[in-house]
This record gives sequence, structure tokens and C-alpha cells, in this order.
Amino acid sequence: MNYIRRLVVISILYALFVQFFPEATAVAAGSGTKDDPYIIHSVTDLKNIQPTGYYKLGADIDLSNETNWIPIGYYPGSDFQGVLDGAGHTIRNLTYITNDSSLYGGILGDIAPDGIVKNLNLENISITGSGQYYGALVGWNSGTIDRVNVKIKKVEANSNIGGLAGGNDGTITNSSVDPFDDTSYVKSTAAYNSIGEVGGLVGHNMGIIDHSMSAVSVTSTSQGAGGLVGRNENYSGGNSIIRYSFATGNVHGYNWVGGLIGIGGGVENSYATGNVSGTTSNRIDNAIGGLIGYYSGTTSKYLYSTGKVTGTSGATTGGFLGISNPGTGRTAYLSHSYWDIESSGTNRYGTNYSGTLSSTPIGKTTSKMMDPTTFAGWDTTIWDIQSGKYPTLKGFISAPVLSSNADLSNLTLNSGILSPSFTPDNVSYTVNVGNAVKDLDVTATVADANATIQIKETEATSGQATKVTLNVGVNIVTVQVTAQDGTKK
Repeated sequence: MNYIRRLVVISILYALFVQFFPEATAVAAGSGTKDDPYIIHSVTDLKNIQPTGYYKLGADIDLSNETNWIPIGYYPGSDFQGVLDGAGHTIRNLTYITNDSSLYGGILGDIAPDGIVKNLNLENISITGSGQYYGALVGWNSGTIDRVNVKIKKVEANSNIGGLAGGNDGTITNSSVDPFDDTSYVKSTAAYNSIGEVGGLVGHNMGIIDHSMSAVSVTSTSQGAGGLVGRNENYSGGNSIIRYSFATGNVHGYNWVGGLIGIGGGVENSYATGNVSGTTSNRIDNAIGGLIGYYSGTTSKYLYSTGKVTGTSGATTGGFLGISNPGTGRTAYLSHSYWDIESSGTNRYGTNYSGTLSSTPIGKTTSKMMDPTTFAGWDTTIWDIQSGKYPTLKGFISAPVLSSNADLSNLTLNSGILSPSFTPDNVSYTVNVGNAVKDLDVTATVADANATIQIKETEATSGQATKVTLNVGVNIVTVQVTAQDGTKK
């Protein structure tokens, strides 16, 4: 008589156990390497991030119960030098209030030149500080920020304040700041005769900003306010650049106020549509412009602005820029630039104060600003130029929303019958096979093509058979599915 000698137990689970149960969350599971990053599941994991190592969010993080937040990498010598991959997850509900002027930052204090933060969403971030260098993500970035999207409640402090970063001399790409609600804003509270440097994305930029935008309103009681950047350091030897970027939020400040940049230059293939207003004293360099308040840069091109521009008595205003001032004996280069003379409320581009402006921006009616012939020569691989619309930029990439689907769509064997029958929700099966069966072909198919499979801790290919050797008695065969965002089942 041929007795049944081999019992196969197939479990779809987190670890090698016969029954299925959720995996206990370990603090920063992983080894911190590129191939095996620490997985951040909780607030504790987030707060335990160290200056070096590879980190990856395995879940959304809610900071609503944090009453004494200290930015990661704030302490001297603790600048973040590692890699933090948000994996499309969201950190939300941070309220960070400090009266200590030595404190700065947001989620992080500083990102070092080798540091990288990417694929991260931030939501409902509220920051109130008394010093300088505050942003929803970081106080100062010297590394790389890529695909970080922020919905802020507010960022308010003295100076060097941005919706994303207070300051930047690194690289920011494919990132954005949007209002969390109708009351959201970024604000400098510095004195009227001091430098506030506040921007919807970055307060003080000394690096590269590429394919990024801000839609939040910006306000300042001081100097240097821009819809995207407060100060862009592209003059007197500065080499910062803004390209393929835009701002749509309204901007109000005391002096050097612009729809895109408060003071500076070095910008290309960018635009601003927010309204710009200022309350300045009666000085020649008090400048308010639709795109740039105080233009002191070297080369800028392929630009436009459409926002309404207003200023109090004594202000120097212009539909495109307030003042151009490259300095005596120097030339500021500007080309292929326009502003809407109707929506801005002015047919003045601005004023050249000293030095030379290579060419002046051109004012156009609204209908001409929506006429593709106006923008002849603009690169249509960069710009989407259609009749009846203002031009827009192509190629914006947001933080990915990664799938958390760790289900199987099918599970089959070449011998025996699953008990119970396969369903995506079931995670434990048994199969009886005869003593003559020495091995079993297990074919597991994922429901999401982005997920991966391991069968008995060995990488397997979805939809293809994996041979499992059987022993006499009970055999446990584990099938583990890892979703795109790291979720395991």
C-alpha cells in the first residue's frame, strides 16, 4: 500500500512559520547599505536616522503627536550625508515651533554635499522659528533633493526661509511646494531694513534649481522676496542657476520683490504668474517686478511673467523687473523675455540703474502672449506652446506613488491539490502528495508586476515554476511577496 508520506505546507507570510501573521515592526530593519537600506516604519525610526547610511520609508509617518521636534542632522557634525528614499510615502502633520534662534531646519537640519533625499512627500507641515534657515524639508541643502513634494501649512521665521529649503548650494530637481489649504504661506518677519530672503521654494539659492515650482503665497516685512526664490546668488562671482521652473503664488514684500526671484539673476526657461506687490521706502533701488525684483545677474533667457505688479509711492516697479543693476562697467544679459502689459497693469518693463542691460524685455497684450508666434525660437521640447494659452513647461516629474500591492493573483503546483483552493486573501495552504514525489514545482504569480517574489528565501520569477525539494514528513514552503513600496506579505 502506498501511504501518503509527504505533507507540504505552503505559507504566504513574512517569516518562516506555518501560520500567517503580520511581521513585528523592527526599529529600522535592514543593514543600512544601498542594497539593504534601513526601513523606516515609525516616528521612532525616523528620529533615529543617523548622519550616514541608506534609509527608505516603508510606511507613511504621522508626526501629529510630536511636541518637541528636533530636526534630523541639526547638531554640529551631524549633517545628513546618507540617502533617504521616501519611496513615494508621506511624512505629515509636523508642527515645529522654536524660540531658540540657534535652532533651524524642518524635517532635517542640514543635508551635506554627499547627502540625498528623494521620492518623498511632505504634507501639513507648520514651522515657526525665530532665527534663520527654515524650510519644510531642510534648513540648508548642500546635497541633492530630487522629487520631494511639499504641501505646507506655513513656514515663518526671521530670514532665509523657503517652502522646501531655507538655503541651497546643492541641487534641487523635480520638486514642488503647494499650499496645504487656503491659509498657507511662507513668511519672513525680519525688520524692514534687513535682508529677509524668503521664497516659495528656497530662501537663498547658491546652487542649482531644476524642474521645480511653487504655488504658495510669499510675504515679507523685509528685503528679498520671490515666488520661487528670495535671493539667487548669480552675481559677483556667484554661479547659481534656476531653469525649467515656475511660480504661481502671490508675493508681497518690502523691497526687492519678484514673482519668481526677489533679487539676483541666472534664470532660464522659467516663468511667474502670481501677483506682486511691495511697500517700499523712497529709494532708487527699491524694486518690484513681475518676474525679478532686483536684477543683478549675468545671463537670463526664455522667460515671461503675467502677474499684476503694484507698489507704493517711491517704489520702482516694472511688469518684468523692478531694477536692473549689474554695476558700472558690467553687462547683464537678457533675451527672449516677455511680460503681459494688460494683466500686469503696466507697459513699463522696469528700470536699468547702472551698467548695461543687453536687451530689454518685450511687453505684449494678453492675446499676443497666447499667440505661439510670439515665442518663435523657443524650444518646443521644453515648452508646451498652444494658441489661446500661456506657454507651460513640459517634463515635470513628481514623487512616485509606489504600489503597496503584495498579493498573489495565482498559485499552482505540478502535483497535488491546494487546500483550501487559492484565493488572493488566503495565506496558508496544505497539499498532500505521495511518497514517490521527490520535488514540487511551485508557480506563484504576483498581482502587481512591480512586486517581487521569494520562494523558500530564493528569488523567483512571477509566473514561472520554482522547483522545491521535498523531504519525508512535513515540508514548509514559504512564498514571500514584496510590493514596490517595500510592503511584504
